[in-house]
Amino acid sequence: MKNCAFQYATERKIYECTDLITEEEAEELWNEYLPQFKKQILEGDTPEMAIWINMKSNGDYNETSKHYHHLDFKVIDGQVCSVTII
Repeated sequence: MKNCAFQYATERKIYECTDLITEEEAEELWNEYLPQFKKQILEGDTPEMAIWINMKSNGDYNETSKHYHHLDFKVIDGQVCSVTII
């Protein structure tokens, strides 16, 4: 069922912004862009990516299953780590 979308962008460029696709297609794009996300974090860039779900139409951006934003990650000893505030 085509009720998802995938987006990947930085402050300077939109790399991918799909119309409605299947969740499997969105997961494939997520996995495809994950190395680029990590690389751009290490380079000090501003990547953000998301899988939007339960969409009734294009532009129905209400719920995500995954969302990575550059501000939620830090580079520690050369590794990209998610930040958890407790």
